[in-house]
Amino acid sequence: MRIGEALSWFGQGERLALRSLRARTLPKAGLRPAVAAFLRPLTAPSRYPEYELFLNQMRDLDSPSNWILDVGSPKLFSMLLATQLRATVVGTDIFPPAITEAEAFRGGMTPEASARLVLGVADIREALPANLLPPDGKFAAAFSMSVIEHIEPNPGGDEIALQRIAKVVRQDGHVIVSVPLAPEARSEYLQSEFYGRKPTDGERGAFFQRLYDREALEKLCASAEPHLTLESCTIVEWPDHPFMRMIPKYPTATSFVGAGFPLLANRFVIGEPSPSVPDIRTLGDAILKFRRTES
Repeated sequence: MRIGEALSWFGQGERLALRSLRARTLPKAGLRPAVAAFLRPLTAPSRYPEYELFLNQMRDLDSPSNWILDVGSPKLFSMLLATQLRATVVGTDIFPPAITEAEAFRGGMTPEASARLVLGVADIREALPANLLPPDGKFAAAFSMSVIEHIEPNPGGDEIALQRIAKVVRQDGHVIVSVPLAPEARSEYLQSEFYGRKPTDGERGAFFQRLYDREALEKLCASAEPHLTLESCTIVEWPDHPFMRMIPKYPTATSFVGAGFPLLANRFVIGEPSPSVPDIRTLGDAILKFRRTES
């Protein structure tokens, strides 16, 4: 990924925050999210290639007749997607503060783009509320950016989520998800604060996540059949850089250098799309694109 492409995403996030501030809606997000919107509009260096690859996978959905479902992804991406495409984007999240913060940033959107954005609290493991569904009940596409690896129960929460997403996507529509990779799969509960949540007494940790190796990723893809068929798997290898090692341990501290995240963009190695899961050699992300194939 070129640094210029990453800086473009950074600039779009900054402009949205600035326009929200001018519209006097940004303070509704709270002090911490409002400040973070300027320090690091994209929450991690790896978000930059994810944003670019996801957008490229959805450019052909640029039609007012299309509805696109976001399952728990960073709401900034949904807002920018509604700005760049004429499709209706339905942004959902299980975490109510994420929706509250997104509504605060809505003031930075044009009236036309804002009208194309629907926001609501939802758990993909359950039926979507009727007010978040398209008129015919089926989305042209759905995406979930670095989300399903956090869905419990363990094991199986990620498979349940993928199957539920498939049910609300129309025949021949697409489902695009990204998940983190490691040479050896593992599941873990993180003790440090993430997304404003801290561990409470008796909890195993504040935040659950899975990392997938090739075998685990193939199992995830197989679990979606016959409703979803894998069309492509794109591997994004993370650079061996101090920032990448520090973020999981010190998420708050590294946010203060978030303006430098775009400068790492050209260090990520983006593989060619493959019709099957390729070898996984290092930490990174997999961008999986599925086609809805059976009702």
